[in-house]
Amino acid sequence: MSQAAERPGQPALITTTQTLTWYELKEQTDRVAIGLATCEIKGGDPVALLLPNCPSFVIGFLALARLGAIAIPLSTELKAEEIRSALQASACRTLLADNRFSDLCLSLLQDGTLLHAFVRDAEDLGLPSLASMAAEATRPLRNPVPSEDTNLVEQFTSGTTGRPKRIIRTHAHLMKEAAAFAAAVGTSSADRILAVVPLSHAHGLGNCLLAALHAGATLVLQERFDRRETLRLLSQERITLFPAVPFIISLLADTRTREPVDLSALRLCFTAGSALRHETWIKMQDRLGISLRQLYGSTETGALAINLDENVAGTIESVGRPLDGVSITTLDEAGIFLPPGTEGEVAVQSPAAAEYTVGLQGKKRLPAPDGWIRMGDLGRLDPEGRLYLTGRKTFVINVAGRKVNPDEIESVLMEHPSVREAVVVGIQDPYGEEVVKAVVIPRGAGTVEEILTHCRERLADYKVPRIVEFRCTLPRCPTGKILRKRLMDPACVS
Repeated sequence: MSQAAERPGQPALITTTQTLTWYELKEQTDRVAIGLATCEIKGGDPVALLLPNCPSFVIGFLALARLGAIAIPLSTELKAEEIRSALQASACRTLLADNRFSDLCLSLLQDGTLLHAFVRDAEDLGLPSLASMAAEATRPLRNPVPSEDTNLVEQFTSGTTGRPKRIIRTHAHLMKEAAAFAAAVGTSSADRILAVVPLSHAHGLGNCLLAALHAGATLVLQERFDRRETLRLLSQERITLFPAVPFIISLLADTRTREPVDLSALRLCFTAGSALRHETWIKMQDRLGISLRQLYGSTETGALAINLDENVAGTIESVGRPLDGVSITTLDEAGIFLPPGTEGEVAVQSPAAAEYTVGLQGKKRLPAPDGWIRMGDLGRLDPEGRLYLTGRKTFVINVAGRKVNPDEIESVLMEHPSVREAVVVGIQDPYGEEVVKAVVIPRGAGTVEEILTHCRERLADYKVPRIVEFRCTLPRCPTGKILRKRLMDPACVS
């Protein structure tokens, strides 16, 4: 960690209760790496991180990187069955978890799913903690530094049950992403980056954590989103870079505070994960004087493009131009390149992109034979190379920037004895945000509340249907395929 040598006394991580300098961060990272190595965690071993935005996440991630192990960041919003499924899909036997997951850790140890489990810092939960591990490490860290082509991170791109798809990226992939982002944005050690977006998400990992590590910037961690706390941190911590999602921005724009919010230090605020609505941009500009930008990327590729136009008011809807080394085009159904202004499927090439996905059918190369990665998004390029997204080619649901696989929810619904058939789609709510709608053909006398309770016990809260509609039949084409678009009418709600 070169930053520890170059700026040992500068704050690396800041929370509401703690500040770690770059020297202290390196020291604790080395100690946790030693502790993990003592437990025979070695290069290539998958280790899951079930932690919020806190120093333990950063320390755990860096310790695994130092050992050459594979970090598997998991959302703390997942339920027990989703976590178990993710661990099994990755053949992961070690978990670094927040204290509130201690009972789950003990259960997973008891049934043999896990060999090792560590909680964050509590000593009275019947499990070893990362804090005690760091305090007790004594021997020096002698493990060789991993090579650039060593696998570093494994992430799930959609559901972790039903049809899991995993993406594995190397040290080199993440370093190239961070370098391209820094070249575009001009990050430096003077920057202060606010991490509200979960570090377990590709957006938070790449555009918060990696951005700070690459530049030697200070990372301010907000463990749980609270709109007034976010505004306080932006003001009092003199934040200069704020990666967000449109849902968070919309809430901030509607928040009234007693004290004025000083955002004079903020030089760049950008959103990713879902489309930024024009009304949200205007509201944020009027309310807080912030000219929002959009960034485009994915779990598979990392950051790809960002809108840094000087006159962004004229290109609000654009996600910008490609980062260094990234190529973006649009293709028709036959894979033919389309001219500027013509809508087609967005395809990309990036040196930071994963090379393959891993699913139930094993490994599959991510780029098509022609070398281009199909993103599943529809869009068009303008003559200056800006990308405008116009829709999705697939039925993935975008809930406040989090991708939801309908197949996963349908599988859970079909487990309920009162459900004969189920189809899940995404629809827009009155605020323009996409929400999950389940259309169910019932069996017997099941109720909506029974079905929702079943889902809440098995799915992260953001995956639980907001709307459940009972029908006698489903619309189908002559070949029997369900016409999903006909189910996206929000008017008929049970």
